[in-house]
Amino acid sequence: MTGSAPRLSHLPSFIPNSSANGSDDRHKLASYHIVPQRLEFADLLLKPSRSRLPTLLNGSSILVTNNSATSFSIDGVLIIELDIYVDSFIAIHRIAYPLDYTTYGGGSKLISKWPLFTFMLVTVVWFI
Repeated sequence: MTGSAPRLSHLPSFIPNSSANGSDDRHKLASYHIVPQRLEFADLLLKPSRSRLPTLLNGSSILVTNNSATSFSIDGVLIIELDIYVDSFIAIHRIAYPLDYTTYGGGSKLISKWPLFTFMLVTVVWFI
């Protein structure tokens, strides 16, 4: 399908178990890490501190907590690898650890313990 946007339903997702509640928590966690806008790091730098990025988790958004080029963070989590994959539809950034939507984004309590797990922030062009 040359020239068409990838369908998110066709993209693989690798989300670890987040709690005994199973798939509901994994769905919330994955949805909170996806921003329905394609934002390269240069685009993220234009966002002022305390601004919000919408997510696919209904009613939740990610907070830009530091917008400096050397220590850009969202929800208090440092982006540690910039633009690890970018094309015309998607931009992926590596973050230090999973975002907690209960602290900044709202929602019910999600228990997770992944001290060595690498997590990603995915920003995509979203077609409805």
